[in-house]
Amino acid sequence: MSAPSDEHYMALALELAARGRYSTAPNPCVGCVLVKDDTVVAEGFHRRAGGPHAEVDALTQAGGARAARRPTSPLNPAIIKAAPRPVVRP
Repeated sequence: MSAPSDEHYMALALELAARGRYSTAPNPCVGCVLVKDDTVVAEGFHRRAGGPHAEVDALTQAGGARAARRPTSPLNPAIIKAAPRPVVRP
C-alpha cells in the first residue's frame, strides 16, 4: 500500500478549514495538518476570529515534518519557527 499523497493531506486541511466557516470572519478559514513519516500527528483549524490560527492549533498538539494548509496568507511565523520540511502549499 502506498503512502498518502500531499493532495490527500491538503484535502484533510481543507476539510478542517471548513469547520471554521461561520466563525472566523473577517479572517479566512484555515486548516493545518502536521504529518511525520506519512502519519498525521496533529490537526488544527482557525476556530474563531481573534483565536489561535490553524498552525498554532496544530503545533500545540505536536511537531511535524510536513504541513499542509490553505493558501490564504503568508506563512505563519509559528510554522517558520517549528521549521517543518517540506511545507506544502497549493
